[in-house]
Amino acid sequence: MKHQAREGAWWHSHGQTLVVALADAICAQAPSGALDTALAVVAEVAKRKRLEAVKEFSLGREPKHISRADQAIAAVCRRFGVTPEELKSACRKSRYTIPRVVAWQLMRTEMLFSVTEIGEMFDRDHSTILRQTEAYGDSHEVAAHVTEIAELLRSQWLDTQPEAAE
Repeated sequence: MKHQAREGAWWHSHGQTLVVALADAICAQAPSGALDTALAVVAEVAKRKRLEAVKEFSLGREPKHISRADQAIAAVCRRFGVTPEELKSACRKSRYTIPRVVAWQLMRTEMLFSVTEIGEMFDRDHSTILRQTEAYGDSHEVAAHVTEIAELLRSQWLDTQPEAAE
């Protein structure tokens, strides 16, 4: 159940219903437990594909599908010269903690994600997100980076909006 919750936000935006329906149809005649195995395999493949898309975006290449949350993570990675894996790692070196907190603060204040949603994306407990964003909340360095990256993302998103029909 915890694994499904962690992947929930991403699956919701990328067709979880279709995948579950397909897995149900395939496993209808299969032995007990086959559906869980099929879903676990699909979830692992999707997680790898999502990470590949974030890497591509952080390197300046445009993948086919990338969510706004992943775009924010990629923008932070580009700004600080870290990889998405390093950003999401448990390493406590400041080289990774500052960018991580910037990403969390960006997602929390500018993109209005809940601490629970952010925790799911980074495989962290919501209390970790809350504690760290509050600890760095008064940091001018973090605030400056959040503002800069938020403005960059807003301009990118405005550029990609479809034009209104006349």
